[in-house]
Amino acid sequence: MRLSPVLWFARETGATPRDKGIARVAELSGDLRQKDFAKWWRQTGKVIFAETIEPPIVSLLGVDVDIRSPISTTETLYLEVPLSISKESILQQVREILRINHAGRALDLMDKSTAKFPLHTHRFRLNRIEISFWVLLYRLLYRQTFDWQIGDRLQIAPHLKVREGIQVDQRRFHDYTDRSFLGAITGRHLYKARYTVLHAERGEFPNLEEIKLSERYQPFGLRLQTEFREATESRNGELSAWNEWLHKEFAVDLMNKVIESNRFDSSEFRASRPTKRLKEFVDGTSDLLF
Repeated sequence: MRLSPVLWFARETGATPRDKGIARVAELSGDLRQKDFAKWWRQTGKVIFAETIEPPIVSLLGVDVDIRSPISTTETLYLEVPLSISKESILQQVREILRINHAGRALDLMDKSTAKFPLHTHRFRLNRIEISFWVLLYRLLYRQTFDWQIGDRLQIAPHLKVREGIQVDQRRFHDYTDRSFLGAITGRHLYKARYTVLHAERGEFPNLEEIKLSERYQPFGLRLQTEFREATESRNGELSAWNEWLHKEFAVDLMNKVIESNRFDSSEFRASRPTKRLKEFVDGTSDLLF
């Protein structure tokens, strides 16, 4: 949500997005200016993502309980389990009954959610979402870099050696050079990250599915469209207010991420010259550090 120019513009100007879903997210997402995720989570995140009603649990009714009349108002399956047979036999029979009567993986748990912002799915890989976040942030901060440079600096595929000055075999993968292959991997993370942001603006997370916006999409309407574009689009080498905010908030974090990903010794970059080289390495103007 912090990487959304729409939510940024809404909080900076007080303008209300025309899309009711986005307006709701802007209202409920709290103070997105603060960098401390843990603090934001305590104040806002756990409130909007939490279930307002505890999910039902499997419970013991007791022995010799009369269940001729319904006991629970939830969707419930009542079983009579004889305790005079082996546990293995019981479990085998219960599994078979559930196979017939339970929707299994087709059950949409999110359809039962009572949270203000229900998770779109429980089936996601956090590390992939994290990679996509860093890839998108990199692209937003350094638009002049190539996709393969972003993938290299973040070490998305460490086995691919693509920097100038590094002696490697001229291997190919399905007729792609290592550089092209790494660019393709990074590009996939990039478009998935953009879809994730667009869905997050609308209160759906994590959702990596494609979402298409009209070329005439105006999140704040025609009256504010020019102001919105001027505030969020960099032109002629000058950073927009949105991009200036991004650099202020995230540039140091990204540089530290690059240092961590490449296992550099951060003490090596405290002198002015190495720091200059590191900046050139991060912004893609140089592939060499030493």
